Amino acid sequence: TVKDESKQGINKVVFDLDNTLICEKGESVRSGMFELLDSLKANNIDMSIWTASTKARAESIIDRLDLNQYFIDVVYRDDYDPEATWGRSLPKDIRYSNGDLLVDDSKKNIEFVESIGLKGFHITPYISYIDTSLDEIEQLHQVILPKVKFNLKRENQLLKRIKKIFVKKKSIPKWIEC
Repeated sequence: TVKDESKQGINKVVFDLDNTLICEKGESVRSGMFELLDSLKANNIDMSIWTASTKARAESIIDRLDLNQYFIDVVYRDDYDPEATWGRSLPKDIRYSNGDLLVDDSKKNIEFVESIGLKGFHITPYISYIDTSLDEIEQLHQVILPKVKFNLKRENQLLKRIKKIFVKKKSIPKWIEC
């Protein structure tokens, strides 16, 4: 852990849910995200989720993917824009959750928070069938905690594909992991 002055004035990070923390289907968490969340939590960074998903959908996904242990609160579409439709909703005004930084795959939301004097980090949308770069997760950590070392372990691409196959069937044979 580090002292508060290493936080660059960021005490609370607000994460978007869909295509940022999790894939579009709500089935998996972005690669490297658990390591990032663990580091932020260990360094006393408060975190919350602000999602355009309804409470009914988001709550079950957050619980099932074991994300609830990291976040002190969640703002659902029902809370800030109940009349929203796909592709049309109010911008995420993270001042209402005392956020300092928004992490989102929507450029529109990032531009909005920056226009009100807060920080934004635009992240590439996480789609289940496309591997995301771990570099962005490391860059995000650098923005939030620049004085804390953070490097994600990179897997061999072939091993990563094999693991994807075995995740649905059974555990990976020990001889493959060598």
